[in-house]
Amino acid sequence: MTNNNNNNEKNAMNQPNGYRFRVYKFNKNTYDAFYNDTTLYGCVDYMKRWNDKQMHNWYIVDEDTNTKFKMNHNNNLVMV
Repeated sequence: MTNNNNNNEKNAMNQPNGYRFRVYKFNKNTYDAFYNDTTLYGCVDYMKRWNDKQMHNWYIVDEDTNTKFKMNHNNNLVMV
């Protein structure tokens, strides 16, 4: 009889965490995480609802690739 407990634990650690993108806000010389979503545009929607006048203070990070996005002064999403 084989013990599958070790295999189950390894498989659980490889499971996705349910989101891919995380929203950060620059606040007093630090970046605070505020929101997680499975889509990039879900994050943009969250940022706009929070404060559409301060979009330049927010960043979105793709947790899978560590790609960073932000809104430029024309409120267009750009890769940084």
